[in-house]
Amino acid sequence: MVLRFHFQLILILALVFPLQAFAHTEQTAPPLVEITPQNAFLRVSVSGDLSDLLEATHPGTHDLDAAQSRTVMPDAKAFNYLLEGLDLEQGKILQGHAVKLVRFDDPTWPSGHGFIATLRYERPIDAQKQELRFSSRLFDYLESSRTQVTLREQSRSLPMGGEMAFQAKDTLPDSGQNLREWFGRGVSHATFGIEHLLFLLALLVCGTHFSLGFRLNALGLWVLSHGFSFGLAALGILSFSPQMVSVATALTLVVIGAIGYSIARGTMSSTWKHRGELSLLGLSAIAGLIHGLSFAPAERQLLPDVSLGFCLTAFFIGTALSGIGIFAVFALLFPRVKAYYDARESYGGMGWLSAARTASGAIGGVGVFFVLQRFLEASG
Repeated sequence: MVLRFHFQLILILALVFPLQAFAHTEQTAPPLVEITPQNAFLRVSVSGDLSDLLEATHPGTHDLDAAQSRTVMPDAKAFNYLLEGLDLEQGKILQGHAVKLVRFDDPTWPSGHGFIATLRYERPIDAQKQELRFSSRLFDYLESSRTQVTLREQSRSLPMGGEMAFQAKDTLPDSGQNLREWFGRGVSHATFGIEHLLFLLALLVCGTHFSLGFRLNALGLWVLSHGFSFGLAALGILSFSPQMVSVATALTLVVIGAIGYSIARGTMSSTWKHRGELSLLGLSAIAGLIHGLSFAPAERQLLPDVSLGFCLTAFFIGTALSGIGIFAVFALLFPRVKAYYDARESYGGMGWLSAARTASGAIGGVGVFFVLQRFLEASG
């Protein structure tokens, strides 16, 4: 009877205190540290499993979504932990500060959630003549914890407290690497930005009522104004609240959705068609300016101090080529889509104008959702 009672008690305790709370003791995947040298600073990117970081800074936290629901994590504890866990010395101990911390969903990490932290370590110019020594104490609460550190072609897995030395020549800035990186940033900025994709799609839906030359002019205005405002924002000449820019970007979707819905209501007179053209051209230029301002102030701290002008140009070229490519793909698909709905209309189904109204209304609705969501995030 006594043994049965103890067995029931143990079973109840196991249900009340899940074994998961005591299971996070071994490292399942080492954090990755990538060092990118510039003249006056070293940019250090740290990525890893979000559950490891939360356990180190907020012990007992297992609900990852509840712990941080936002993509950008302004978590001072996490920043301090990462800065204290990394030691960089080049002639003297380098002082670092936090730039940005982002969480994301990634099935390659054991918890299904990852993080990327960007740190900046200032260094004197003459420090480039000396070797760089790196050591890590990240996640030392885990058994057999290790850190994977990379600088250019060199990569090594360090045990907790281990040290790695890089030759002075390997810590010099690489202009070619900077150009490739910022070209890639430009491509991903336009390709994976949902607002960019939806705006270009809405622009094409509206533009099908006009000539090909008009659509190319609208796209050209968007690309040029985007590059212009991005350059001003990156150099600090123009600066606005990131929350305000985010809301304004979403508003461009609401406006172009409304214009597209109005245009698709039916046959346009020559006067209304002229007004629609001017409205879309003006909106393309304004939207490009707003989208380009999305360069957050924190990103300025990551701008290279070598070949800066060429890097900004590479970013602009990457954005332009990506935007033009996406627009071209949409443009190639649209004749078939329009022909499909024209054929359906001949059988009494939804015609092209109805489909265009639906698409424009949906894009405008997504814009309204983004506006409300970002207002709530800013107020929260």
